[in-house]
Amino acid sequence: MSSLPSWLAPFADGSGVAAIIDHTLLKPETTPADIERLTAEARSFRFGAVCVNGQWVGAAARRLAERNFDSRRNAQQVLDIYRRLA
Repeated sequence: MSSLPSWLAPFADGSGVAAIIDHTLLKPETTPADIERLTAEARSFRFGAVCVNGQWVGAAARRLAERNFDSRRNAQQVLDIYRRLA
């Protein structure tokens, strides 16, 4: 069995692996309920990121900010950047 890359060593026992997972929902028929579920799952499982189509970035960022998704990440800053780009 090959050894893990050094950047994966902290996750060798499986703990904390969710922090390096991007929870993704890119299907074009996404609904607001899908975004609600995605963000709830991200918070519940402590995923490291949420990836959605551009039209859903604002909604996802608001839901994550409301739920204090991760104090190390600033969902409001992401929302502000998206608004400037939109």
